[in-house]
Amino acid sequence: MTEEGARLSELAKRRGFFFQTAGAYGGVAGFYTYGPQGATLKENVEGAWRDRFVTREGHMEVSSPDVMPEAVFEASGHLDGFDDMLV
Repeated sequence: MTEEGARLSELAKRRGFFFQTAGAYGGVAGFYTYGPQGATLKENVEGAWRDRFVTREGHMEVSSPDVMPEAVFEASGHLDGFDDMLV
């Protein structure tokens, strides 16, 4: 992560946008919990997305699990070339 990315991440944590899940117990890599501001922002973005793509354009929404077996990420190439600045 760049220095700027690290500073932005720390600011977002301090301002209540997100924090590491189970952070008091050492945390879980790759899992974050939305704080009050983050939850509000997430709901606003999802609402705008639904309004545009579901309501106006008639697309259908699908909800899928975020945790998947390693084989899925191997097949998609994420194991070799994916980098998440939050992890």
